[in-house]
Amino acid sequence: MLISSPLVQVFRPPLLRFTLSGVALGTIPLLGAWGAQKWIIPWAGQVGARIGVESLKADTQTTWAIGAAIGSLCGGWLATIIGRRTTYFLVSLGSLILAEWTFHFLDPSQGWAFLGPVFLLGLVATVYFGWLPLYLPEMFPTQVRATGSGVSFNAGRIISGILVLSTVGLATAFDGNYSRIGGVTSLVYIAGMIVILLVPATRSAIDEA
Repeated sequence: MLISSPLVQVFRPPLLRFTLSGVALGTIPLLGAWGAQKWIIPWAGQVGARIGVESLKADTQTTWAIGAAIGSLCGGWLATIIGRRTTYFLVSLGSLILAEWTFHFLDPSQGWAFLGPVFLLGLVATVYFGWLPLYLPEMFPTQVRATGSGVSFNAGRIISGILVLSTVGLATAFDGNYSRIGGVTSLVYIAGMIVILLVPATRSAIDEA
């Protein structure tokens, strides 16, 4: 009997639902990082130009990136300790709270009162990227594990890229108010809290071959 390719298998039942779940799980963190949190950078640049602190934009980007570098290393560790779905839910909740707090109640002119939460936002919201390499492969049986996890994550990158490019008009729609844009787009983390409740639980090194 002819055996279909791994790519075909992950796009048809019974694996299709796992693939679609994986795509959703991979898309939300990328939309949060690229389509929501990155509005902090032009916001800081805008405020920096107004108050005469030219380094504010670079300082904000660097602070976020340092937090992100640390956070991305913690995803697998946290998922192992407190559970896969619990970690994703808490990261979504934490990212939502930090982003809304930052965009609605802080201002880049506040120095470390602003940069501190920016660091925490980068730290928390990138835990996803250490979590995804652990969870996505566990959703698929051994013979299609690499294909399934690869499709899930890279489809998320493509979808996120398209959606982010489609948001270029937001600055005009919101009259250049980057904090409002960031506050609205950060609501994507609510979707993460919902989606993770609907996906199947996994076991370490699951094998349903």
